[in-house]
Amino acid sequence: MTDIESYASDIVFGQTSVATAESATGATATYVDNPVWNAVSNTNNGVAFVVSSANQYVSNALSYSTRYYIEGFSKISPEVRFPTPVGNFYTTFQAVKTVANVTRNLGTFTGLVGVGMTVRELINHEKDFLGEGGLDLTMGLIGFIPGWGWAVSGTYFIGKMALEYSGNKFW
Repeated sequence: MTDIESYASDIVFGQTSVATAESATGATATYVDNPVWNAVSNTNNGVAFVVSSANQYVSNALSYSTRYYIEGFSKISPEVRFPTPVGNFYTTFQAVKTVANVTRNLGTFTGLVGVGMTVRELINHEKDFLGEGGLDLTMGLIGFIPGWGWAVSGTYFIGKMALEYSGNKFW
């Protein structure tokens, strides 16, 4: 088993009791330096951005379809229209409502996981609050603001991920 595989299993199964682990060379590495931790963090942020964007699109279609609904007097249209580049796509109101609820809940969950990971890195002094950790935390919290917050947070984390995957350090 390689150092990375061993370290990854420690993260997954919670066997590492401190924020650092000794590699075979004797060098100390933090979770932040671990490629598995970075991959999980970046994937989580990417999923949060995509899910939040999907939720915005679905919620807008749902809002448009129920714009003239008056409780007790109107019936909800049996279909919701999604304009696409190749034409309109129609689906049921209940299906769209279900997708909106799932994407909202998944977006909230992935956002909380991302903020939790950042808080953990701050508590273990792997990132500084007046630096990358504080910026990550701020952008993670901004991601809970519908619309523009998703765009700002998503742009930040996608740019950070691209920078890190190109072999450069962010901070």
